[in-house]
Amino acid sequence: MIHHSHASFGIIVSRGGFSKGAMNFARDKPILFLDISDLIAMQDGRDVLANVCAVCFRKLVVSEAMRQAKIGSRQNRYWLPDGRRK
Repeated sequence: MIHHSHASFGIIVSRGGFSKGAMNFARDKPILFLDISDLIAMQDGRDVLANVCAVCFRKLVVSEAMRQAKIGSRQNRYWLPDGRRK
């Protein structure tokens, strides 16, 4: 559908989460998954797209070491969920 409509990316929303198969399918595709917590955050006015990789559309997470140390700039604190630094 993304290709057919000439969109640069797609967003799939689910209130029940996503299967590992769905995540694997979207791994190399410009597809962003949003879950119920993202929807609640959006309703509260938070920008859930601010912590999304602009290249692969995967959510970025703060590394545990950076969270505990509370160091580093905002740009180098985020990591992709599979452990690669963004």
